[in-house]
Amino acid sequence: MDPLHLCIALGPLAIYAVVLGAIHFKRRPYLVTGFRDNVTLGLGILGFVIVGPMELFYPDSVPALYGSIFPEAIGAWLGIVVWILLLALYLLSVLWIALSARPRLVIYNLKRKQFWSLLEPLIHNLDPQAQQVGDMVSLPNLGVYANVESVGPMRCVQLKSVGHQQDFKGWQQVQLALNNRLKSERLPVNPGAIPLFLLAAGSLLYMLGGLWRDGQHVPQALIDMLRL
Repeated sequence: MDPLHLCIALGPLAIYAVVLGAIHFKRRPYLVTGFRDNVTLGLGILGFVIVGPMELFYPDSVPALYGSIFPEAIGAWLGIVVWILLLALYLLSVLWIALSARPRLVIYNLKRKQFWSLLEPLIHNLDPQAQQVGDMVSLPNLGVYANVESVGPMRCVQLKSVGHQQDFKGWQQVQLALNNRLKSERLPVNPGAIPLFLLAAGSLLYMLGGLWRDGQHVPQALIDMLRL
């Protein structure tokens, strides 16, 4: 892979790893909504989408067809316009997926047992009829029905909705109460941040190595990619 495509592919991923590493390096839990988590992930893999599906299925016929219709000064920029439209389509798709997903709360830098110790008294304060069955919690007065799941080996848990009968206002109340409760928590530094920082550093060194070896080919590769 040439240095340009290497930087495009690994750049957003390195930034995503740094952001996650910084979150895990903090000494307190960090809560995000499922919407923000999905959008951030979509941006993190943007580089791979650009050098993969976007470039593979790039409609080369569009600049060639309409370039002969418009004046030469305008036709030369049609390739960039097509790329902008492809990026806009991808970002709109990410937003659509994030907006259509079921409610979800993600808590980084917190273990499962610690989360349960915070969640149990909180849900009963929000709803006297709240119930807990295994990993599932039910707040019928708020219209919140969810399952507690841990995310892999990392110090991360999520409260994921179960079923379609969900009340978004109820979820907002749970989010606000949980976020206020988490602000007072102080935890030891999470060693899970180290692999994320190493991933970001490795990606950066790999990109710099590619630029050092074949950096002189980047301008031409960019011209070819943009179809200028």
